[in-house]
Amino acid sequence: MSVNQELVFMIDQLSREKGLEKEVMVEAMKAALLTAARKRYGHNADITAHLDMAIGQIELVHNQQVVERVISPGREITLEQAKRINPEAQIGDLITTSLDVEEFGRIAAQTAKQVIVQRVREAEREMVYEEYHKRQGDLVSGMAQRHERGDLIIDLGKAEAVLPRREQNFRETFRRGERLRVYVLEVRKESRGPQIIVSRTNPKLLEKLFELEVPEIAEGIVEIKGTVREPTGRSKIAVYSHDRDVDPVGACVGTRGSRVQAIVQELHGEKIDIVAWDRDAKSFVRNALAPAKPVKIIQKDAEGTMEVVIPDDQLSLAIGKKGQNVRLAARITGWKISVRGESEVAAAALGIAREALSGDAPVPLEALTGVNPEFLPQLREAGFEKVQAIRDATDEELLKVPGMTEEYLPFLREQVAACLAARKAHQAQLLAAALGGGLEKRLQFPGAAPSAAAVAEPAAAAPQPQEEQIPETPAAVADLAGEPQPDTEPAAELRDAGDAEAPQDESEPPAAAPPPAEAAASEESQEPRSPAAGLPGGEDAQEPDASLVPEGGAADASPEPRAP
Repeated sequence: MSVNQELVFMIDQLSREKGLEKEVMVEAMKAALLTAARKRYGHNADITAHLDMAIGQIELVHNQQVVERVISPGREITLEQAKRINPEAQIGDLITTSLDVEEFGRIAAQTAKQVIVQRVREAEREMVYEEYHKRQGDLVSGMAQRHERGDLIIDLGKAEAVLPRREQNFRETFRRGERLRVYVLEVRKESRGPQIIVSRTNPKLLEKLFELEVPEIAEGIVEIKGTVREPTGRSKIAVYSHDRDVDPVGACVGTRGSRVQAIVQELHGEKIDIVAWDRDAKSFVRNALAPAKPVKIIQKDAEGTMEVVIPDDQLSLAIGKKGQNVRLAARITGWKISVRGESEVAAAALGIAREALSGDAPVPLEALTGVNPEFLPQLREAGFEKVQAIRDATDEELLKVPGMTEEYLPFLREQVAACLAARKAHQAQLLAAALGGGLEKRLQFPGAAPSAAAVAEPAAAAPQPQEEQIPETPAAVADLAGEPQPDTEPAAELRDAGDAEAPQDESEPPAAAPPPAEAAASEESQEPRSPAAGLPGGEDAQEPDASLVPEGGAADASPEPRAP
């Protein structure tokens, strides 16, 4: 076999082994031959190479210009030397000479070999870069090979990928030779070859695994709306079905969980929550908090938050370990989620209601419906902005108001007392509804308490069940708020007609109250006063409307609120 045929055979063999095209190998061979020829005839020699793969012929041609005086030996030739090659040569002619490859020395041949290896290596790197650059953002399979400074080197077959420590899941450990799937994050060109960066913690890895396992996702029937993951081994994926007959969650789970279990095994036991995506933000948040079942969700668009009320026995499920479940739910829904238990909401509502009753909230002058509206601006000019200011003022101060007379002063005092008493009675009704009207009524406040004892003794044991009877009379409400009240029976002994005695929690001390005998005697000796009683004298405390208490002293479970 001639040298030319050996070179052609070598090109065919290398192209098959390296997976390179023959054109790339031909160009590498030409560059190698030119380098070897210039090594022998000079670096500035004008030499061209021709390679015909069809007949296996390689030709090197040395081009020289005929001149009188040679300045560049590799490119020029004298007339005398030219006539030896071509007797008809003249000054200015171009003389071409064929070079024999076999005449190249050992050094030139070694140089040609190095050039071929270099060009082949560059072609391989370019081919690998182009292949994996197209697969950026996709899954690839590889084999764990070795660890280098905390990074895991993965053999992909044609190339090696790097799994950095920051992209590794600390729960996962891989043995040498173990196969795994990774997500291609980035492919970079470097001097030593393409650098392929992969990940095992990226949320897109979970999406690609579901696309492989769930045909409905690959076909576009089920769409993945969002994915969130945490390195602690918990993730959530939101799915939506464009076909009403296809359940997105069921399609992802598979028969007896076969589809999702394959993904869990690939991720080494990671817990995956499949959430049904919904256009309604409240429904989406409700689904995202699974397995907990919210009782109430309050949406605040201005703040971008969702206040969620959860049953006390499911509060730990909603929050998750170290807040993991609610944190993932907030990330996948895009809402700031505030989770509170029913008892916490109830305690907050009762606290606000008690503060409203015990405090002296400002009442505007417009609440004096019995006073002529034309007289209100004169009261404001005199410095009386609120109804309480009129109540606390002396007669001398009120008589200085323009238009005020001694005959009109008692009437104004009566109107002020009636207004404040009606407002107090209405607040008492709201508090009674918050205590005994169920969760929907309790949410009229930011929260409410399941029982009076749970608020009065915050350090006591867990709140009692809702079946526990709670004092709901306005008198009992006023007692909770710290207001004076007519002497009645203690709250613990209130009972409806025909009902059994309310249970008393043995773990909590009984509320301070007069003995039943003294309370009964006090009740007989004192008559209920009108709502305006005691107000003209400027007293701060007022009694609730006695008409709210039915005969016999028992509180109605759902008192009908009166307008102030």
